[in-house]
Amino acid sequence: EQMSRLAGFAKLRRLVVYGDVVDPAAVAAIAELPTLEELTLLHVPLDDEQLLEFAKLPRLRELTLEATGTTDDGIE
Repeated sequence: EQMSRLAGFAKLRRLVVYGDVVDPAAVAAIAELPTLEELTLLHVPLDDEQLLEFAKLPRLRELTLEATGTTDDGIE
């Protein structure tokens, strides 16, 4: 729920998220950040379908995933 507040940070360029704080609404909120260039997700439960949402980020140039539960297929 707190992650949905990200919409107020329209100029955010870098985001690091750690832990079990990302739900589908949070994924959608992150995917709507137009200036996000770097996204790091550490120990965030995330599936391949949710990962695809980040493809909507027009300026994303760096995506770091650690212990997220995504697969190689989802990353391709």
